[in-house]
Amino acid sequence: MAFRRANVWMLPDVYFPGLPGEADNVKGTATFLQDRFLFATGYPFCPIQETIDRYLGFGLSDDVLAKVMRGNALRLLGLDGS
Repeated sequence: MAFRRANVWMLPDVYFPGLPGEADNVKGTATFLQDRFLFATGYPFCPIQETIDRYLGFGLSDDVLAKVMRGNALRLLGLDGS
């Protein structure tokens, strides 16, 4: 859905790190969904630091991590100054 519709954003929170489908989400994040993927954690079900460490361990480039961990949310919410 996110691949076909520009207004759909990926926010996988508790359903992403360490679960089936993780490899597909990482591949999408590293490529065609990097501008519409948002970091999320299912706190308190998923500890925040553990989830951050998991994202940092995916092997994503620094540019993609900057988008996913902060930049995309700022842009989505209109807080990036553009």
